[in-house]
Amino acid sequence: MIRSLLSGVLNVTRLTPFYTPGAQAQFVEEAAFRMIIPLVPTKRGGITDTVTDTVTLVADKINELLENQVSKQVGERLARIVLLVRKHPGMRSNSIAKKIAASEVSIRRDMQKLKDIVSFSGAPRSGGYYLSKKFEDVLDTLSYK
Repeated sequence: MIRSLLSGVLNVTRLTPFYTPGAQAQFVEEAAFRMIIPLVPTKRGGITDTVTDTVTLVADKINELLENQVSKQVGERLARIVLLVRKHPGMRSNSIAKKIAASEVSIRRDMQKLKDIVSFSGAPRSGGYYLSKKFEDVLDTLSYK
């Protein structure tokens, strides 16, 4: 029982920043142990809306950093790439392409746009993409108003 409770606490702590950047889950020990997981308020409600809102928020920030040079559709794809690389550091372009259903050519072109946010590190055959510490900090400060 303790092991499964600890596993739940660790997973909630690890995943909360992906669903609600800048928020933290609360753990309350009373007669029954409670976890309070902050979710993004949405018009429709639901986890899909939360993920969509997170992508939109990150896309807006990326578009701001790129001085509004990309369309909304491209901005959302860039945001999905950034969130994916944040969740899975060291991903390669072919894996990213499969996850977001885009061509490898598009991913490489997108990585050129994201050169100040995401960088390739390591040998060409074994390296991968990593989020810059500066943008990691930006993502940590994003929150919904």
